Amino acid sequence: MAIAAGETIGYLGLVDTPGSLIGGKKSKHQVHLEVFTQDPRLDDVLANKANTKGGASYAKVPAELVLHEKKKQDGKNLWVATGDNSLEALVESPKFEKDAAKQEWVSISSGKYVKKEQVELLSQHDWLKIGFKKVDGSGSDGYLDPDAPPTFFTELVNSFDTDKSGELSSEEIQAALQNNGNADQLHKLIVKHPSEWYEKSSASSYLWLEKLMAKIGLPDFDLLVDHEKQRIDKLEWMQSAAKLKFNGEVSHLYPLSIIIKPMVSEHTITTELIELLLGHKNDWFTGERGGKAFASKFKKDYPNVYKYNKTDFVALLNEMLFKYEINGPYHKAHFLSQCLHESAHLDTTLEFGSGVNYDPGRHADAEKNGNTKIGDGPTYRGRGLIQLTWKNNYIRFSKHSGVDCVNDSSLVAASMANAIEASCWYWRFNGAVHKKFDAKGDINILVDNDRDNVKLITLAVNGGDNGLLDRMKYFNLIKTEWGLN
Repeated sequence: MAIAAGETIGYLGLVDTPGSLIGGKKSKHQVHLEVFTQDPRLDDVLANKANTKGGASYAKVPAELVLHEKKKQDGKNLWVATGDNSLEALVESPKFEKDAAKQEWVSISSGKYVKKEQVELLSQHDWLKIGFKKVDGSGSDGYLDPDAPPTFFTELVNSFDTDKSGELSSEEIQAALQNNGNADQLHKLIVKHPSEWYEKSSASSYLWLEKLMAKIGLPDFDLLVDHEKQRIDKLEWMQSAAKLKFNGEVSHLYPLSIIIKPMVSEHTITTELIELLLGHKNDWFTGERGGKAFASKFKKDYPNVYKYNKTDFVALLNEMLFKYEINGPYHKAHFLSQCLHESAHLDTTLEFGSGVNYDPGRHADAEKNGNTKIGDGPTYRGRGLIQLTWKNNYIRFSKHSGVDCVNDSSLVAASMANAIEASCWYWRFNGAVHKKFDAKGDINILVDNDRDNVKLITLAVNGGDNGLLDRMKYFNLIKTEWGLN
């Protein structure tokens, strides 16, 4: 069925989720989007047997190619071999350049090139070659039994178990979650399994609900099971729509793996944009702006963020901005300009100062912000891209994210995912301006109502106007680059 642009295809649904094992529920309106197929030609489509072209383009780069850098000599561009070799990579929207001898070069990362003939050029229709993979989950009943997990999940967990101890440590889980390669692989899985839209709760595939009810044995747990059965019954539609001739098992695709690429616009934060704003292509997150002693300690204490890979940083930043709906061009322009200043131009995730000035007796606002004893200042000093400060703010972010940064405040600076998420959380829920435009701490609302007011946004982030000119410089540069003037 053809769908025209702008046509209504669905509505916000009221979604109920259990409040706890002993009852209660939480409700919210949201969109539930699924992409699935039963087309018998799926294998041919994934292999692009029709040789379809167009759409997003990619360059598949093999490992161990000699990397080159572009240099100027006598007014001409020369590509000179470096001492480094490539890693296997998939470069989206590759950029090509020619030298004087008409050799074509493809840029595979910031300032690094390989010869065009050494890479495989692909389109978005080459599903298998760009990393999509089929997984057969036929026969699954939808219940993940922790005592007998399916092979797929066992292998997934084992791949995260880097020390092969048989158990996942908190550090291994954190490292796995920060690895964008893991997320990309999971997003590109096409999994065949029974659809929850197909059967009602009386079907044999839901017998595990009764078994679970008997196993848990908590008071009123049967009410929770009844609620789940009602949810299942309301979801069923495939058998009722008999003319469509569905069977129970369909191949599911992760929706955002398909739709997020077309959503990318000219207002996208890229490595190239940030390097342009910073005015250099040096490493990020070195701590060097804090002096030699700080840089040395930063490298030792925060190895997982020190000289963080630029491509991974930009991918993680854009992912978090999407998650927190900081996605309008002015939202992103203000957010990036504030982060660039707050992080000392992407040099640190930790405040350079010791934090003693945030101790009670040293700062008038210490106690009202939760710093009630000597030592709280250094413990809860600024961390993240937007420097999260004060114990009360660490408590709020900890409750929101599930990251226990109250007992271990270093987690906000030691993990790039946490550093970015803490900043996005602050932007949407904890900004310092509440009454103006009835923002209630949501800086997006300030931007929506006064989109060029850097001073107001700085007040919401900083509590004052520290570094205002620097923040304005970055904001105006981004506006110019994105054509927002």
